Amino acid sequence: MDFKRGIEMTANEFRTLLKALNVEEIDPLGEPFDPLLHEALSSEESTKVKPGHVLKVFKKAYRLHDKLIRPAQVVVATETTSENSEDSPTEE
Repeated sequence: MDFKRGIEMTANEFRTLLKALNVEEIDPLGEPFDPLLHEALSSEESTKVKPGHVLKVFKKAYRLHDKLIRPAQVVVATETTSENSEDSPTEE
C-alpha cells in the first residue's frame, strides 16, 4: 500500500507542476479525428462513436499555451460492416 500511495503522490505532484507551468492535458476521446492534434495508430470498427472520431486514446496530447507539444496517439473509429467476405479466403 505504501508503494502505491507513493506513486500516486508523485503523479499528483507532477500534474501540479505541469499545471503551474501552463501545460494543459488534452483528452480527445470521442472528438473528431484531427491530424494536426492526433496521431492515428490504427482504426477499428465501432458503434460507440461516429466514424472518423477518436475511439481509444493510448497517449493524451499536451499543449503549452497555444502550442501542441505532444500529439495524442489514438485509434479512430470506422463504420461497421455486416459482411466479413473480405476476411474469408477466396474459393478456387
